[in-house]
Amino acid sequence: MLKRPEIRLGLRDTEWPFTYTDHDRQIVRAIVYDADGYFYFVRAHRNDEFGNATLIETSGGGVEPGEDLQQAITRELGEELGAEVELVCSIGVVSDYYNLIHRHNINHYYLCRAKRFGQKHLTQDEIEDFHLSTLRLRYEDAVREYEHRACTPLGRLLANRELPVLRRAHAILREMGEHAVFEAAPGSAELSLEKLLHGNELYKSGAQNPAYLDERIRMKTAEEGQTPFAAVVCCADSRVPVEHVFSVGVGELFVIRNAGNVMSRSALASVEYAVAHLHVPMVLVLGHRGCGAVAAALSGHEEPGALGELVAQVRANIGTAKTAEEAELANLQSSVAALQESACIRQAIEKGELTVAGAIYDIASGEVSFEIG
Repeated sequence: MLKRPEIRLGLRDTEWPFTYTDHDRQIVRAIVYDADGYFYFVRAHRNDEFGNATLIETSGGGVEPGEDLQQAITRELGEELGAEVELVCSIGVVSDYYNLIHRHNINHYYLCRAKRFGQKHLTQDEIEDFHLSTLRLRYEDAVREYEHRACTPLGRLLANRELPVLRRAHAILREMGEHAVFEAAPGSAELSLEKLLHGNELYKSGAQNPAYLDERIRMKTAEEGQTPFAAVVCCADSRVPVEHVFSVGVGELFVIRNAGNVMSRSALASVEYAVAHLHVPMVLVLGHRGCGAVAAALSGHEEPGALGELVAQVRANIGTAKTAEEAELANLQSSVAALQESACIRQAIEKGELTVAGAIYDIASGEVSFEIG
């Protein structure tokens, strides 16, 4: 391994009062990166004595009896990420405390280059209790994810401990000339999709929405403005609770709703605003099973007034589709196509700044299936 100046940090738990410490835990952790400039983390959802939260954290864990630190980090990365790595250097040691469980953590951090990925070997607790998954992020997106998740007590402890380590790792890679790692990220549609997929997995599992919804996040978004990670055009059906379906909260999604998720002029204008002014990297058109607007269009029944105009638009969208499922997909495809006819949307796609996708939500199972994009 290379020899680099190492950081030494001593942190206190500022979230829970100190009473006593009854054990020390030696822990190994790693900042893992690949040749394409991505960093790898684990995402966990936990609902225990630390609270209900979704978290980002470096991969790692406790040192087992008989292991040295390098053996331990190699094993941990293989288990949690399925990664075979090259140990580049030691980043340093961070000492911190979890007062709630009376524990002192001695975290040994390494910088590791991923050589290849294979099968993970997660424990049942990691799968069932923590819903552990892998996050593959650009540096800027990783920093933003830590900052975003620092809205819960445990999230703040993790951000305080790991952001200095991540920044030091980034500086080391700059010094080493690893240019791919510090080039500007081309966009974060991949992160947006990962967040949507992970959030829907939580929703399907029956987990409570972990989004932070108290005064702190309301004040933050009121003072700093909104920075949604995606725009969603969806049906107004009350059985499609979008923020819950994707396990998100205040300021995370820019949602446009109407009956039948049609691309009306007002819906298109709202999407253009999200793209041009809020710079969302992803737009999702979300249809759903059991859509009343689609059923009305299939029935051939004529509705009066503005409702009749909307049903006529859906009828034009579904064309010759015969079954409800065929019609719901055709309606979705028509809305996505109409969206892509916008000059504003096309330009953002051509510049690599935007991804457009279409998905269907099953109101019975809670599952979102991506059909387009």
